[in-house]
Amino acid sequence: MLIALLLPAIQQAREAARRMQCQNNLKQLGIGIHNYHSAYGQLPACNGIAFCKDPNSATALAFAGRYSGLIALLPFIEQQGLYDAWINSTLVNGGTYAYHPSAWVLDTAPADDPRRVQVSAFRCPSNTGTGQNTPPQGLTNYRFNLGDSPFHSTTSANNDTIKNIVWVRGLFGHQVQYDFSAVTDGTSNTALFAERAVGSAIGTVRTGVLKITEGVVNNANSANMWSGNNENAYLKSRTQCVNIRGTNGNYKTGVGATYPADYWGECGMKYSDGIWNSSGFHTVISPNGPACMSRSSREIGVLTPTSNHTGGVNLTRADGSVSFINENIDVGKGDTAAQTADTASPFGVWGALGTRSGGESETP
Repeated sequence: MLIALLLPAIQQAREAARRMQCQNNLKQLGIGIHNYHSAYGQLPACNGIAFCKDPNSATALAFAGRYSGLIALLPFIEQQGLYDAWINSTLVNGGTYAYHPSAWVLDTAPADDPRRVQVSAFRCPSNTGTGQNTPPQGLTNYRFNLGDSPFHSTTSANNDTIKNIVWVRGLFGHQVQYDFSAVTDGTSNTALFAERAVGSAIGTVRTGVLKITEGVVNNANSANMWSGNNENAYLKSRTQCVNIRGTNGNYKTGVGATYPADYWGECGMKYSDGIWNSSGFHTVISPNGPACMSRSSREIGVLTPTSNHTGGVNLTRADGSVSFINENIDVGKGDTAAQTADTASPFGVWGALGTRSGGESETP
């Protein structure tokens, strides 16, 4: 009986310690961002930064159009050796290479292949999901702020044709580099990073029940959620995604346009991959809420921060501070995303955290 009484308290204490470590990881990323900004006068792009040894270099490394901004941050979080392994022209075993950050690691790849190295600062200890990695690749729970407006995508440069978000109201985008002067809402009112849980789905499509925190429902057949196509695609109805939440923290499993039976479980599976659905988040739906993506080619989606922490997610602000964002934060009454750069968010205090220049004054 004594053990039964003590066990919940022990579990709570352990989770409190894990949440604190998660916050410390996010704090280190915030410090790294500020040190990067001091060194180069700008923020990294969330992906597609054309760099070799210097992020300002005009010489692009092969596949740099797909590289995550987390690679650019490695020297600023005491991971210079791993950064060098990514950008040097010779692998540690002497082979010439051009690493593709998203390609599956071959079973024959050496353990020190940079794609296989797990950076502890990129993982939340409360989340033990393994992603779709066989053999394992380095994962991340931490993502860049794309803002409150899922918008169109474009084909990336540098020998890669994957689609990536360009137009953003947050601080990061594809081959877009802002500096802190762009944060007219104030650095304490603007997000840098938030966490998203990594699931353990195998294969690109998973059938059946999937936890809200672990995956993204693929519902492009819902004509009421997205409007337009290609460069003109944008979020038409947030409600269509919110309503895909089922019971017990799962997505609904019914079939049809609104509630399809197949789900994407890939998000967060590689820290090195800068594709927007692996590297970014939106402040559209409240934390630990559903996430939705276009079925056709993943050119648009709403990526919601999630975690295994009870009641919310951890978040780093542009001033470097870290806070816990309650999943009941005000998300406004808007349904359609704003489509101009300098207007207030329709998604309440949560949406305001995503914008860099929306003119909002709320500080959650």
